[in-house]
Amino acid sequence: MKKALILVYFMITFNVSGQIYDVVAEDDTRNGNGYYTTYSVALERANDVKTLDIEKSDANDFLKSKTYFPNLVNLNLHFSKGVSQSRDFENFTNLENITISYSWYLSSLPSNFTALKSLKKVYIYNCGLSVLPELFFSNPTLQSVGICGNKLTKLPAIPVNNEIQYLNIGYNEIAQLPAGFENLKKLKILSLKGLPIETFPEEILKLTELESLELTKTKITVLPKEIIKLKNLRNLYLVGMNLRSIPSGLKKSKLTNVWISKDDLSEKEKNDITNSLPKECVIEWTSKENQLLDINEKCFCER
Repeated sequence: MKKALILVYFMITFNVSGQIYDVVAEDDTRNGNGYYTTYSVALERANDVKTLDIEKSDANDFLKSKTYFPNLVNLNLHFSKGVSQSRDFENFTNLENITISYSWYLSSLPSNFTALKSLKKVYIYNCGLSVLPELFFSNPTLQSVGICGNKLTKLPAIPVNNEIQYLNIGYNEIAQLPAGFENLKKLKILSLKGLPIETFPEEILKLTELESLELTKTKITVLPKEIIKLKNLRNLYLVGMNLRSIPSGLKKSKLTNVWISKDDLSEKEKNDITNSLPKECVIEWTSKENQLLDINEKCFCER
């Protein structure tokens, strides 16, 4: 979330040809105290920069440069244009959070993109990524990954030792989950929204810490009865799918919220679905075109 713009106004009085004029000058305080939205100002105060939140030509300049900000913690780049590969971040030892969005030309990343000892979050969404580095998921400090809205057809393997708790891979051309997906033992939030997946991936059933699962706009038409194995599942997103029913075993689950399209369902089918869920579960009957239900709104993509 971008910080609010704070403007400080002060009065300048000057005399022109015998006339007295009062002019309100504007002091933009977005750049300072570690937070910078103008790249040229950040370059002058490199040691002070902790959050760099830039867009368009400034984002281009950063992605193409080799300038080092030794204390940078949060990097937010938006609407870069014409840059196909990100720069190397190898020396950014304090960098914890990387967000790159709406940068349609960005198609690839350096091989060590996620090899930062402090890195916790990587969101690269609504960009043009067609491939990820082989070791993209291998950083043991990485906790949140959002790579939705790209052009990915496959993902690199998930290693055994990982700390990932949030994963959003929606709106790509990924038809099969990567090798080692069952290694996401700490995963709590998973979004597969808009993937061309036709059957429910069995690997998901091994993610017993999962609390929120988004299958919206996938081609899955049947949920397996084994979904009850997800003992911690609380939120289930089933919008824009051709589901006619859900497993009756979910009545004994801990589900508290379910979002599901009602457009093509008969009253009987709706009643059967209601009766297959816990009494206390809130069912949000919605349109199949409703896509504005991203999990926790962490990494927003829609098509």
